[in-house]
Amino acid sequence: MGRFTFRTLHLFGVLTSLLLLGCNKDNPASPQPLPPTLSFETASVNTSPEGGPSQIKYKINNPIEGATVSAQCKDTWISEINTATPGVISFMVAANETTQARETVVEVSYADIQKISSFTVKQTAPGTAKPEILFVQESVDAPAQGGVSQIEYKINNPIEGAAVSATCPENWVSNLNTETAGIVSFETAGNNTSSPREAVVTIQYGDIQQIAQFTIKQEAVTVVEEAFKIAISEVTTKTFVVNVTPKDKEMFYLLNVLPASATKDFTTDEDFYNYDVEFYKDMDWGFGWESIAQEALQQGTIADRLIENMTPDTEYVVYAYGVNQTTIERLTPISKETLKTLIPEEVNADFDLQITSVNGLDIDVRVTAKGYDGYFVAKIFSNVKDGDTDETVLEKISTAWSDNVQIFGWMGYTSEMILSQEASKLSKEIHETLEPNQKYYIYAFAVDDDALRCTDITILPFSTNDTTVQQ
Repeated sequence: MGRFTFRTLHLFGVLTSLLLLGCNKDNPASPQPLPPTLSFETASVNTSPEGGPSQIKYKINNPIEGATVSAQCKDTWISEINTATPGVISFMVAANETTQARETVVEVSYADIQKISSFTVKQTAPGTAKPEILFVQESVDAPAQGGVSQIEYKINNPIEGAAVSATCPENWVSNLNTETAGIVSFETAGNNTSSPREAVVTIQYGDIQQIAQFTIKQEAVTVVEEAFKIAISEVTTKTFVVNVTPKDKEMFYLLNVLPASATKDFTTDEDFYNYDVEFYKDMDWGFGWESIAQEALQQGTIADRLIENMTPDTEYVVYAYGVNQTTIERLTPISKETLKTLIPEEVNADFDLQITSVNGLDIDVRVTAKGYDGYFVAKIFSNVKDGDTDETVLEKISTAWSDNVQIFGWMGYTSEMILSQEASKLSKEIHETLEPNQKYYIYAFAVDDDALRCTDITILPFSTNDTTVQQ
């Protein structure tokens, strides 16, 4: 019976694609290059009656090497057209001395392509009220810790088709957004300096530069000295080292570790504390949860404590807080540090999965490592539910092995003991009696010296009916 791996499936897909593509030696036609096109960021440029310098930006698709852009306008109130700067056409607009608004077309050529594109210049009539942007307030107070803020505005005497844009030279202000009419939103970084700071945001409206501005004000983050200093070091796939220095060396405290996924909905220190209380209550066998927590109390500095039996490639939160020795009431804010365990180094290994004999619901399987002489795990997976796919089964197998390694570690097993009990080398024979009308997967994967999975999982699905195995 053949075997199935995701790597094999991928290679088969690539080979099939290459065969389907093929080649035609009798008709070696070369693809023709696409013609160049030139597009502007806006269809028109709006200018004031007073005139003055103006510009428009463009981009060229499918450019021709060495080709240049040129532009011309039949109306004399447009002059000094300049295309020397790539991506920009600048020009001078004369003052409008007529009594009417006016507009004209600037035609653009590229290489030997005449009139490849064009844009319109619009100029309002003298006496027309100038547009202005008014903010509801002169400044915005951004939170010291940073985040998203916004300010509202209104436009008097708007210009049809003109857009609002915003710029700020300070790098602690980012993601300026003017897509929502009447609102400028932005994001600020936390102010970890020792003093307040300000930034000016400048507004452009259509072709009118610096039509308005507002100020962002941000106080410095108030630095609160942590009750506990937590330092993480020597992170591996399954272990890390913790050092804890309490501000008050006489205070009793709790030190705990949780996967970050378990804390994703925590928003306050009380969420961490309540989680711990519920844990100690679950461990209470009639002695009172406080007595269980008292067994875990720490006091003084913790130096180079090794935390073991973690899951690889997983983010953890290490946290500590002071408590009353008797009541376990929380006395301090919670100090936290995060870390992520390392990913096991992958090895090259492949496996041949064979059903060698079937007798009713009895099955014999041989798993052989190919080009690999290290440890591997091979079993038959039976916990297949309706709706499971190969992908969900692979996830179940991977999670189950990680959980088993962690449980073995809690039971005092070393990696060598886990490998000797659960893993094999070179080949493995499996004999099992199966349940009727059930789907199964034979699987195999390599493990490293820490008993961690270090290859993709090779699988072979099969099923049973009322009386026998169906291959």
